[in-house]
Amino acid sequence: MKSKKMTESIEIWVLFFCVEKNERLSMVILDERFSLCHDKNSSKFGSYVMYEGEDPMAELFDEFPYLKNDKIIIRKMTVEDVPALSQISHNEQVYRFIPMSFYKKNDRFLETAIGHLGGRDFMKKKQIIAGIYLQEDPAMLVGMAEMFDYKKRENKITVGYRLNENYWNRQIATNALALMKEYLLYTVGLSKLQAFVMPENIPSAKVLLKNGFQKEDYQVEEHNWGGREKLLVDVYSCERDEEVI
Repeated sequence: MKSKKMTESIEIWVLFFCVEKNERLSMVILDERFSLCHDKNSSKFGSYVMYEGEDPMAELFDEFPYLKNDKIIIRKMTVEDVPALSQISHNEQVYRFIPMSFYKKNDRFLETAIGHLGGRDFMKKKQIIAGIYLQEDPAMLVGMAEMFDYKKRENKITVGYRLNENYWNRQIATNALALMKEYLLYTVGLSKLQAFVMPENIPSAKVLLKNGFQKEDYQVEEHNWGGREKLLVDVYSCERDEEVI
């Protein structure tokens, strides 16, 4: 069984496609409400996937995920997160290398969006947009973990994250990426990840390479990233480690 080293960068956006279901992790039942899965391949982060329900191997949209390790928590956002989300959405540095969703939106818009993200949008089984919080201050939103554009027939989903600039360089991005990857590959059972990164976004490229991704020999076209109407982004991919059981 291999152990992969995860590293941190200041970058704030990584995208993945996940395809094909596969084997899942063993689990232990904590009590009648929660189940816990531990990815032995991620012991450096002490990472766990936790959610309500009887079956920890349920489908992607059966329950809104609650993911955590010893550093961060990924969970559903609430209206109390509006001020922190507003701080992220009004920071131009945050949006240098990512799509412009939520950019400079007012508090009323953000409050409505949070309600939809945790309810209507999740129930449509298209996306999971969650908050990132620190274990040392679990009420403070420091970023967003994004799993969206889910395509059931192709069994793939796009994943991204964005962080408050004040929390860069603290391994929060690395931990959020590790938890989402663990959840999608080893709890839900998807087997392949593909990432899209702006060529200028060297820190994210380094994070991907150090986490076992390989750069593909082609680019894809995206729109309205970093304030640019149209641009080409690099593609990185990796497959599920079959040695992890």
